[in-house]
Amino acid sequence: MTVVCLHKPEFTSEYIICAHPEDESIIPKFNIISGKTGVICANDSTSAALLLNFKSHKIFVPETVMFAAFDDMKYAAHLYAPLTSMQQPARAIAQSLVGLLLGRIADQQLAPRHILHSGKIIIRESSGINQN
Repeated sequence: MTVVCLHKPEFTSEYIICAHPEDESIIPKFNIISGKTGVICANDSTSAALLLNFKSHKIFVPETVMFAAFDDMKYAAHLYAPLTSMQQPARAIAQSLVGLLLGRIADQQLAPRHILHSGKIIIRESSGINQN
């Protein structure tokens, strides 16, 4: 995350890859520069499959490419490269959702609301960040 903040890379559509993570034909699309390329997946499940796909092509995490994802599922810490992941406040999100639903049921004219919850990044080996 520090690298993104400091270097402010320009993200364009060429950096977005939408494909099945087990599809071997997607590997060349990543245009990996060893030690300088990072992958952020939409969820831990996608990351887990893509990590194995990379490993089968001798692309190792975090030595060659850095990885991060969202959800922080329980298995994320147990992958061959423990996965850096954004932990979402699921309980708080659920509580807000129930409150909004009950409010809407009680008053159908209730104005729409935006609620933001802060997550927490769980740093593990896949991001290549040394925590010492």
